[in-house]
Formats: sequence, C-alpha cells, structure tokens
Amino acid sequence: MHHVSRVAPRVLLVTGTIGAGKTVVVAEIGEVLAERGITAALVDLDWLGWICRPATRARDAGGVHSLIVRNLAATWPNLRDAGAERLVLARAVTTWREVEELRAAVGSADLVVVRLTATRATIRTRLEARDSGHVLEEHLAQSAEFDRLLDGAGIADASVPTDGRTVRDVARDVLAAVRWSAGVGSP
Repeated sequence: MHHVSRVAPRVLLVTGTIGAGKTVVVAEIGEVLAERGITAALVDLDWLGWICRPATRARDAGGVHSLIVRNLAATWPNLRDAGAERLVLARAVTTWREVEELRAAVGSADLVVVRLTATRATIRTRLEARDSGHVLEEHLAQSAEFDRLLDGAGIADASVPTDGRTVRDVARDVLAAVRWSAGVGSP
C-alpha cells in the first residue's frame, strides 16, 4: 500500500472488483461531499467507454480503456468549468499503467486510489441481485480474476472493506482515507 499524502488530493479513483460497490459508494460520496459544502463531479468510467456493437463489427483498435481515457480528458475540463472542486471516479483498474493514463487524462499528480473490498460471498450476493444467467456467471468469473489482479498490482493507496456495512459508512471511510473529511475550505 502507498500512503496518502498530507495534502488532500483533488481526484479520487474508487476501484475494486465487480460487485465491490464502486458505483453505489461513489454516488454516496457525492451526497456526503455536497452535505459538507464541497462540489464534486462523479463519473462511472465504464459509461465513458460503453459502446454496443454488432458482434461482427471490429472493436476499437485502442481498446475500451483508451476510449475511456480520451473521453475523461475531454470531460474533466467541462466539469471543472461547471464548478466541480473534486473529481470522484469509479472503475475496476488492475494495472499501474491504467492508473497513470487516468492521472494524465485529468492532469492530476494528486490522483489517489482507494480499493473497495468484499468477500466472495458478499460479491456473489450482490451480483445475484443484479445479474442473471450468462451475465451472472461471466461477472462472477471476472470478479474473481479482478480481485487476483488487484491483489498483485498494489495500486491502491488505501483499502476500505464493504462487507456488512452501510454505503454511508463505507463512503465516510473512503473520504477519511483520502483526507476529504473536512468541510468548505478544506484542502
């Protein structure tokens, strides 16, 4: 694990495996920050690269991650211009290269990564509540693989467990881990 610097970062990437709770926690982080008087832009990065194509059509040569990075680089200036003081991102990233490309896209040397964790049983329960059939089986397999990759990559500055906890408590712990716990005027 890396240590979060003493100065609060402006960009937070919430990562974790499929079913760890990234999207719901990022949404809750936005609510908590708004209550504290901090304007934040929230972006589930998967949506910046989601293109539905016929099976016979070739994929983007640069890959989905490359498309996400390009779209984030184009979007972040607009979000800042709209008043966002902070940027909170959600995406399962598994390599330092992916983190560095996201960091470059937002021009932020102070991007910090927090990994959400959950047991396999919790992941299964969450995925069964939202997925079914082939998609469920695919997500269960991918979730296990992403966890393995994240364990080996060491890209997170901090980790926050999500098992048996409220989304609000997890969001508060993520904010505390990155020192975004103060209100207006805080770094």
